[in-house]
Amino acid sequence: MPTLTGAYRPSVPLARGRLYDARTISLHFTDLCNEACVFCAADTAAGRRETVSSAQIIAVLDAHPPADWSTVNIHGGEPTLRKDFLHLLEEIRTRGYRRVILQTNALRMSNRAYAESVHRIGVDMFACGFHGSTAATSTRITRNAKAFDLALRGFERIKEGGAALRVTTVVCAENVTELPAIAALCASVGVDHLNLSALQPQSFARASLVPYDICRPYLVEAIDTARAAGLVVTLEGVPYCTCPGYEDLHVDWRSQNLKVTFHDLTIDDFNSFVTTTTRVRTDACGSCLVRAECGGVYRDYLDVHGDSAFEPYRQEATA
Repeated sequence: MPTLTGAYRPSVPLARGRLYDARTISLHFTDLCNEACVFCAADTAAGRRETVSSAQIIAVLDAHPPADWSTVNIHGGEPTLRKDFLHLLEEIRTRGYRRVILQTNALRMSNRAYAESVHRIGVDMFACGFHGSTAATSTRITRNAKAFDLALRGFERIKEGGAALRVTTVVCAENVTELPAIAALCASVGVDHLNLSALQPQSFARASLVPYDICRPYLVEAIDTARAAGLVVTLEGVPYCTCPGYEDLHVDWRSQNLKVTFHDLTIDDFNSFVTTTTRVRTDACGSCLVRAECGGVYRDYLDVHGDSAFEPYRQEATA
């Protein structure tokens, strides 16, 4: 495999159960996106103007120095759509943060010259959304007919540059039967970490919510496929009782604090915010052994599918 010029020093791997470091500030770069995923509220780029100024981003960096925050996570929309993305990435790097994580769909990274520019400055980990094992499923979810091929090419460029590659796959009605194939495809293209995520609530995306008793066998097969290939696997937002025997794979939010900026809003603890505003406990949660570790279930899921899939967890958590 050819190697792109990179600006990397060996990055310390994330600890088990982590998506972020213990002190991570997440910067909102843009509302715009070149995909239009059926379960996502981000805007498509067509006909829209950027609403996040570079001054806003710099101000957040000024308020969160690397002495206090080891890691910067860049999120959107699709951050690489910004015309000044490379300039802002360089600004982050020159400040000396220990790790830079870029949340991206990897489409722009498919361009070798652009990938060279990004690698020259340096991103330690690319956290990429990837939701189908075929172009047809990808198109159905992202509503971008080119997304599948461009993402796979982007993954290749990412690995050529020496960065870590994490894929997040949102489990939804459109892809649930393909989860094992997605895991196998990720393994074949050099993905380091597969994060399988429950669908976060959006009122317009309720049709994409799939019952846990239906998705469980596909989820388990995907986990086993990825682990057999040597990938790190995490489960995000998935209630413990819906996937018994895999308690050590759940994201351990107790060991990491993700502080998120979004326009004028600052969320000091993202997981706590999501838990208190979108998740609830069922009757089964009252006697569950992992109640403290498990965030419960998204309210929208209960509204659509009820609570028949949930029961008190009987095995002590090891995460």
